[in-house]
Amino acid sequence: MLRKFEGTNRSEAPCSYKRPETCKALEVSLLRSDTVVSLVVMESNEKTVTLPYAGEYAIEFDSPGYEPLLTTRNLSENSLVSVTLQQIPVGLEEVIVDGRSLPKTTATGQIYTLSGKAKKSGNPFIALMEIPALQVDIAEQSVSMNNGDKPLILVNGKLVNSGIAPINPQDIAAVEVNEVVSARYLQMGYTSMVNIVLRKNRPMYVYTEWRTRHDIPTREGFGGVNFEVGRKKFSIYGSVFAYYTLHDKTESSITERNGEQGKIYDGYGKNNEHRFVYDVIAQWQPNTSDYFSVLMNPSWGHEDGMGRYVGTYDNKVTSPMSITTDNWNRSRFYNWSVYYEHNFMDKSSFYLYGIYQHGANNDKKFRTEDDGEGLFADSISQGNKQDVVRLTMNYSTDKQKKRSFDMGNVLTWNRTAFDDFAQFPTLRKKVYQLQNYTYATYSDSWKKLYYMASLGMDRINVRVENNSNAYWRPRISTSLSYRLANTQQLRLSYYLNNSLPAPSMLVSFNTSTNPWMRREGNPWLVPIRRNTVTLAHSFYKGKWTLLSKINYSQYNDMIESYIRQEGDYQVQSYRNNGNYRSLEINCNPQLRINNLKVSATVYTLWDRYDDRPTKNEIGANAWLKWDFGPCYLYSRFGWRNHRYSEYSSTHYKNPIEANVQIGWQINKQFFISVSMPYYWGIRKDITTVRSGSYYSRIATKHKSASLRPWILFAWTLRKNPKESLRHRMPGQ
Repeated sequence: MLRKFEGTNRSEAPCSYKRPETCKALEVSLLRSDTVVSLVVMESNEKTVTLPYAGEYAIEFDSPGYEPLLTTRNLSENSLVSVTLQQIPVGLEEVIVDGRSLPKTTATGQIYTLSGKAKKSGNPFIALMEIPALQVDIAEQSVSMNNGDKPLILVNGKLVNSGIAPINPQDIAAVEVNEVVSARYLQMGYTSMVNIVLRKNRPMYVYTEWRTRHDIPTREGFGGVNFEVGRKKFSIYGSVFAYYTLHDKTESSITERNGEQGKIYDGYGKNNEHRFVYDVIAQWQPNTSDYFSVLMNPSWGHEDGMGRYVGTYDNKVTSPMSITTDNWNRSRFYNWSVYYEHNFMDKSSFYLYGIYQHGANNDKKFRTEDDGEGLFADSISQGNKQDVVRLTMNYSTDKQKKRSFDMGNVLTWNRTAFDDFAQFPTLRKKVYQLQNYTYATYSDSWKKLYYMASLGMDRINVRVENNSNAYWRPRISTSLSYRLANTQQLRLSYYLNNSLPAPSMLVSFNTSTNPWMRREGNPWLVPIRRNTVTLAHSFYKGKWTLLSKINYSQYNDMIESYIRQEGDYQVQSYRNNGNYRSLEINCNPQLRINNLKVSATVYTLWDRYDDRPTKNEIGANAWLKWDFGPCYLYSRFGWRNHRYSEYSSTHYKNPIEANVQIGWQINKQFFISVSMPYYWGIRKDITTVRSGSYYSRIATKHKSASLRPWILFAWTLRKNPKESLRHRMPGQ
């Protein structure tokens, strides 16, 4: 099949596409650097578009029944490009996924193209629901991977601080799902990433969205507004939201034993919480090569709770007892960042990113116990303050080329101060962490094989009071993807990653008011080292998608909670307790028939701690979405039998998730949704702890979080949405 493209070197050069008669439909994408300049879906014989200027472009052709083709051409005056598309063998011609072309293979995942129906939906979360590798909650505006992990969300290769909501689905050229990330993102704490590629944007736009959601009767909810306004070279984005939880009630039946002593008591707990979150970002793009951005993100929160329990105390003689608990917490957080990016003539780029974060938290807990032998009362009043300074430099070559290279350095300084106000004078302990991280990534392809190799090296210095430790820790990420056939892809990946202990794990303050239990940190903890090997397979056939995965992980120097005996106390602390191994196998079939989409994942997990027997966990997750006109029905279901740690186990008496919601897109501006977050009766679980002479069993009923519907209203205004200046701040 012959395909022709014509262009000139004039400013805003017109370019004509002519669809061959053998093609029912032809999708043509024109990309320059990481920007989609033009994307057209041709169902007529001819289409004219306008280029901003002559130069080198990546041109992608996609048509049902033909192999996709990506080529690079330098378009100038009187240029002519001719390519031949290869027909897919007979028997595979009708293979499409929900009206979209088949995903394209990359070294770390797949690239999906949205259907015309998704692009016309007017809601980016509705559009993203047709991506098989993602789980999307439309009303909650959340995106996760099929395994539940939260991915790093990028737009045009950069993080959009305003999120996905402002995006008009018609502007989405492609969605790149990376189930493997480079060492650059491993250090940020991410193992997956979603990159949304947009069409080229033009000046003058306005975006506003008001959202509010509330339980009936009142328990949990939020309300707030997002807005963005700007022109070609400057924009301002803002977000203000308030969140609350009122009288969140749980009922518990608790059994504790410590040697010859025992307690059995029942009761309830209630919690209230309020949070306020603000975002402001200013962007300036003075020319096509330079980009500046400044971000301010403050938040405040306060929480209070109480518990009331009655039961019996057994110490050779049984007597009635009562327990009262009260807690109070106040927190605040500030985030300021400055970002600069420069794009060179060869389409490589360099960015410099500086962050300063400050957080503070104050916590008070009170507990009284009357066990018939006397009255026990204890309280703690503690606080912490944290300051983080981070400077990132990164250089990347043109990612549209076959070969790409990425390198950079991240320097992080962290100081956390912990205060015990119950002591006089106030006792303060500090944790200092200095981390320098250098990384490099190379990716390439050979025929149907796509590969990526990434290496990073951490230099970590930790000081807790008078204890100092220093470590060298590597990070490795590699991935091999092979396109078995037009409908199948196979990927083998390997991670070597490290997890630093949180500063709170390193200080020796007691944070428990239980008279039998103390809870404290361990200043001698070292980072966890994790090795992970994953084999993933994807298969697409007509309306069916099948995603399968085998994942093996080994943790060295595993940080775990443990309990030791010290006199009359059980001390709960942390330690690097040898090795932990896990093997997980999961299978995720998906079926898409017209307006109905169904997905189900079944998994089994074997895990083993050193010197302990292997334990098995099984579970399943499922969701469906049924569209009927401007309305939809969406439901999620999740079940798991157990969850294990070294010394504890949790048994789930009923599904851990059972959600159903109905949404109505009244018009382009108004949206309403009603949901039952948990419809399977009262959610219950039982947690058992065994360590030495200590034993506890806690049976919990999540009363307020069950059988309580909510309603959501949203009003959205988009004026010239194609013309927004997209945020290009990297991950924080």
